[in-house]
Amino acid sequence: MGKADRVSAESVTPGSAKPLAAVSMDVDTLTTLLGDAYTGPDDTFCRGLETCLTELARWRLPVTFFVVGRDLSAEPARQIVREMAQAGHEIASHSFTHPQGFRQLRRDEKEMELQRAEESIHAATGNAPVGFRAPGWNVDSETTAILAGRGYRYDSSVFPTLLAPLLKCAHWWANRTRPPAARTTLGDPNIFRAPRTAYRPDRDHIWKRGRLPLIEIPIATTPFWRLPCYGTTLFQIGESRFRPLYDRIRRECLASASEPGPRPAFVFQMHLAEWVDAPAGGLNRHLRPGARTYIPAALRMPLAAKRDIYRRFLTTLCGDFDTILMKDLASRFEG
Repeated sequence: MGKADRVSAESVTPGSAKPLAAVSMDVDTLTTLLGDAYTGPDDTFCRGLETCLTELARWRLPVTFFVVGRDLSAEPARQIVREMAQAGHEIASHSFTHPQGFRQLRRDEKEMELQRAEESIHAATGNAPVGFRAPGWNVDSETTAILAGRGYRYDSSVFPTLLAPLLKCAHWWANRTRPPAARTTLGDPNIFRAPRTAYRPDRDHIWKRGRLPLIEIPIATTPFWRLPCYGTTLFQIGESRFRPLYDRIRRECLASASEPGPRPAFVFQMHLAEWVDAPAGGLNRHLRPGARTYIPAALRMPLAAKRDIYRRFLTTLCGDFDTILMKDLASRFEG
């Protein structure tokens, strides 16, 4: 692969009245996403990132990539991540093995997942991660306390949507042939009540404001109804239905941009599946017979169509917002 194009860590014009956006990606390969239900080849880590980086160069857009540590065991993966970091993107932790039931792990198991991911990322980039996102947003108060103790600056695992109970049930059913731990998602049941903008969480109640020396950066949801506004929604409901959700958040951020204190931000999340084609012959050909597992809508779409959708969306986003890395967004709330 060629070197990733250099980006600005903050695409913020001095004196700009634009609101802020922080774009991130969960780098979940097919093997990570589908687990033992998937039996086919998997080169999605490098292939998907190369496609994404080529597109991001259009806007010199800085992105925070949450990577799974075990995916950095091979040199091609380490090389592309190293070049991404050198180009100005942020490499954050998405655990070492991506256990979907992260919050159900014992404390020592959580510590080990974090430590091994830190070691893998440091070996590839020369820097330890300062941000974390739990697999499946499956976070709890113990996890954020551990992160704070390990010196992380932020977590971005809280997804405060009112649809959480419905999404939990849908995910449980979609993965009905997988182990129970793989069927859980969206963390502590109280998280749907959490603040929608960045905050310091309480040590014992992650959904409440508190004094933990860590910033929680929630995934974007709309005002009032708290509908999810991220890549998965874009591909599930289509551009025309997604646009009103985006516009509500944009107007909210714009109205608050001139107020004193840290500026609110649109925290937009992508997934690697949105930047790859399904395996040759179709995805179903490579699923274990009888397996029932969640398959994102994006994996049912050709890459060319997804790329066109993201070109239109990211052009709009970069026109409406100043873009910033997650770690730099966190620093604005640390004072």
